[in-house]
Amino acid sequence: MFGGASPDPLPSLNSASGDVPGPPFDSVDADVIFRTVDRVEFRLHRTVLSLISPVFRAMFSLPQPQTSPAIPIVDVSEASHIFDKAMRFIYPGACTTIESPSDLGDILNVLIHKYDVHYIVPAAREQLRKFLHDEPLAVFIVAYTFEWNDLSIEAAKQTLKLPLRSVTSLAPKELAHFPAAVYHNLLRYHYLCGTAAKNEADDLTRLPFPNEYVWFSCGDCDDASLCWYLADGTLHSVRKWFGEYLDKVPLLVMECPSMDITCHISIQDALKGASGCETCRAKAFEQFPEWVKTSLKPRIEAAVKKVELIL
Repeated sequence: MFGGASPDPLPSLNSASGDVPGPPFDSVDADVIFRTVDRVEFRLHRTVLSLISPVFRAMFSLPQPQTSPAIPIVDVSEASHIFDKAMRFIYPGACTTIESPSDLGDILNVLIHKYDVHYIVPAAREQLRKFLHDEPLAVFIVAYTFEWNDLSIEAAKQTLKLPLRSVTSLAPKELAHFPAAVYHNLLRYHYLCGTAAKNEADDLTRLPFPNEYVWFSCGDCDDASLCWYLADGTLHSVRKWFGEYLDKVPLLVMECPSMDITCHISIQDALKGASGCETCRAKAFEQFPEWVKTSLKPRIEAAVKKVELIL
């Protein structure tokens, strides 16, 4: 029978009796059949598989019993939808659509961990990178699993845009077999970044006084309930609309340390408040978004960047 360096039991030879997938795995001149657990039979070519994988090459080099069928059948432990995607990732004349990081992780588990197909790593990394902005946690899990440390770090930093420590959503299925200690360290990093971002958003002591900002100079609308220390070391009142913004933004960046505060609705809320005062309205629509963009946001980003990521 065929054999190979596989974590599964050695494949067995049986008579063909399963379903056949679509092209190119239905070849009439195939010389080996791989049968999945749901009894779908992939008609493949030993020469092609031997070039792809050393495990296949070793498997096909073993002598076969004289009673072997004309086309040997290898039983594998994968379901057909996973085996199909894995083969389409490497087989000539085939292509596959990667729908999620989890999808790619299943493929790589078959190709790399089971069949030792390492030449696909560059292409697989590029496929995984496509999900970096939309699904950073799933990308982090897959990248860490395959010891792609640079991509793991990049994905970990992208998770700072998410409320990762929120318990309102279910855990992604990729976490089912992921090391708890590593995930704990990721959550700790997220928390430390959130704390650093919050502390920076709470601090106005870098702002000089006097300055031209209308939320300090206006005397025509209500003050906030709290005063703030500025660079001169003394307390200064701010307008109510600006104070309300300062109450919101630390909480926002504590939850999502790398969120883009320049696009958040809190900017619009603050400007709506400023529009109720003729004096503030004249300057706030120019000064306030620019201050958030050029002063507050860079300081928060710099504080987050100083946090060390330990996985």
